[in-house]
Amino acid sequence: MEIRKAKIQDADKVIPLLLEALGGTAPAFCGTEIPEEIEDSYRQYFCEEEGRFSYHQFFVVLKSGEICGMIAGHETNQLDQLNQRVYEELQKRGKGDFELIKESMDGDYYIEVLTVAEAYRSQGIGKKIIAFFENEARRRKCSQTSLVVLQENEEARKLYEKLGYKVQNAHSFYFEDFYYMAKKSE
Repeated sequence: MEIRKAKIQDADKVIPLLLEALGGTAPAFCGTEIPEEIEDSYRQYFCEEEGRFSYHQFFVVLKSGEICGMIAGHETNQLDQLNQRVYEELQKRGKGDFELIKESMDGDYYIEVLTVAEAYRSQGIGKKIIAFFENEARRRKCSQTSLVVLQENEEARKLYEKLGYKVQNAHSFYFEDFYYMAKKSE
């Protein structure tokens, strides 16, 4: 298994994983409910040099040379800058009054999305990706790693708790209910 920075050429493998991970929140970041337009928006975001969903924010996991998972995130204090491209897209679609919500705390290295392809689940890949991301947080001198998880996704919440994450609070945004969880950097 190998974890590396994503490349633009990874878009065809990463975009389906990204959309799966975002689930019902995907339309909030592109201002449309039309599946083809959602996919096109995220493909465009991914292939750009800057932004919340730029390939620069992603790491991919390879097993036998195939992308089988991904994780993306950012330092929370960079979020306003990273959201500029998303706001441009929302304005273009007449949704310029939509406010993106800051899901984490300043000083966090925030896991924006994480998913492992279905055929590769229950093999410990998710734990390895998270450990990799936590090391990246320490390298960047972030005080903690954080994420949000759907309140209804009890299985994921329990996994994160086993890995040392603690529920800090609950949020409702983008039409869903989430727990904000964090783990201090060591």
